[in-house]
Amino acid sequence: MQMTTIALDDGYYNNKGYAGKGRKLILPTLMKVGRSAARSLTGSLDLHTYATKNTLFDGADIVITVGKDLGEFDSIDVGDYPTSPENRIVVNHFLAQFLIPGEQKVQLITGLPLKDYYSKSLESLNVELIEAKKKNLQVPVYKHGDLQQTPITEIVEQSILAEGIAAHYDYVLTEDMVTGEVDINEERASEDNAYIDIGGRTTDIVFLEGGQTIHKDVSGSLPVGMINFRDEIIRRVAEVYSIDPQFITVKQVDRILRESTIKLDGRVHDVFHIVEEAKSMISNVIIRDVKRRLKNTRGADNLIFIGGGALQLKDAITAAYPHAVFPEDGIFANARGMYKHAKILKDSE
Repeated sequence: MQMTTIALDDGYYNNKGYAGKGRKLILPTLMKVGRSAARSLTGSLDLHTYATKNTLFDGADIVITVGKDLGEFDSIDVGDYPTSPENRIVVNHFLAQFLIPGEQKVQLITGLPLKDYYSKSLESLNVELIEAKKKNLQVPVYKHGDLQQTPITEIVEQSILAEGIAAHYDYVLTEDMVTGEVDINEERASEDNAYIDIGGRTTDIVFLEGGQTIHKDVSGSLPVGMINFRDEIIRRVAEVYSIDPQFITVKQVDRILRESTIKLDGRVHDVFHIVEEAKSMISNVIIRDVKRRLKNTRGADNLIFIGGGALQLKDAITAAYPHAVFPEDGIFANARGMYKHAKILKDSE
């Protein structure tokens, strides 16, 4: 059976996958321990329940439901998520949705934030965490109730890259969408580039001098991202309309982010001002941190903003940095970069 190479940016807010020649998929990172109580009259709800070994409790099974139609979900904003059974199930679910008939064996490339991928001094790899993440994803995941415990995917090869560095590979490597061939843009590769990745849990900044050297005094992570943006919107809406935040559903939040409206008690309310206030608060924190870091450099040739938050906060970013670069489909930059890097390595063998 043919092996499929998939690069997966398995974030805290969204999962973004890329498999070459423009083949991509994005799914929200939504999960709940246990079986969901939601039911559909038509059976069309996007809910999937899986089981896997929970190594925290003597190898007993843990059951987790994932899917876009979860009415409520558990927070995954915890430090050990990359090595957890929750991550394992979310990743395997994504792969099951992304793979097409005839594909099952996967060469998987995933990422870790810069601060986790390297030691605190950025001098060496955090080998312990990198290997722990690989080991975690080697544990089988199967559909809940499957007595045969048949793995839903088979991850046969793994590699892990630093997010931000992966975005650099996306920026300096070009892919031919017809042939799939990957080549290097020498001019971009020689420049001093700053990559600002506004993700779910963090905003990661990587400054590469001459495309080679990580500027250690500048690069790092700010613990602010789109989860904070989402939670701030929920907090403000709950406060304005005197409702319990836990009763604001995933679909309501999605509508707020898309339309700046919410439907409560049969009425549609305009919450544009709430969204803009939350956006202003989050973007000010991020831009202030970027300015603080970049003042210690001689200046970047390019400021490249990627991740799910880049487009959400684009107006505020361009107001501060009119020359900011926003790659097309920048939310997939890390995943594309992981894939291109793996492809150019394979082609050079």
